[in-house]
Amino acid sequence: ILSSSSATVFRLSLNCDFFFFSFSFFLYFFSVWRRYAVPIEKAKVVLDSDTAHRSLVLSDDCKSVRREEKTLKVTDNPRRFLQWRCVLGREGFTSGRCCWEVEVVDGGGWTVGVCREDVKRKGEIILKPEEGFWVVGQWEGRFQALTSPGRTFLSEIQPPKRIRVSLCYEEGRVSFFGVDENIPIFTFQETSFEGKPVYPWFWLGAATWLKVCP
Repeated sequence: ILSSSSATVFRLSLNCDFFFFSFSFFLYFFSVWRRYAVPIEKAKVVLDSDTAHRSLVLSDDCKSVRREEKTLKVTDNPRRFLQWRCVLGREGFTSGRCCWEVEVVDGGGWTVGVCREDVKRKGEIILKPEEGFWVVGQWEGRFQALTSPGRTFLSEIQPPKRIRVSLCYEEGRVSFFGVDENIPIFTFQETSFEGKPVYPWFWLGAATWLKVCP
């Protein structure tokens, strides 16, 4: 038989357990609701010519880019990539849920995804999450997600001609989908952006052409 004090402690323990269970369920329900009920906004991505490597040629509307073997005469600035043939989107993201689509004409490889604002721009780059890159693409002749410590090869998936990049900033999630095939490709989950802006990322191999749609 429980004493009155023991019974009180027991009831308090039950109440605390019920409270924490209810709160945990609420957090889970809210995360599920946020994932599926909050719409994903279609971002209007425009390429940033100030970040483009000097061998990349942007269209007049800055919606498409191709790689040339010759180099262009461009002004250097701290934001421009010096060694890697890549370009960023003009606007960064620090919150919200958004997506954009990229059409690919593959010549010698490509990667798309997002990168943090503070990634290296003037020296050698290692494409992995620890360095601020969350990307997939046709890399070294194989379709893959550039994960760490090892890459994730996507050999069962045909490299898409049109790919959707979906960013959920607060949830730390970057997902990729084949648009024409209507299939999921890969998802980086529980990612930490460290509260910094992330930008659409595009890298082009030789004779490759990319276009942001529409």
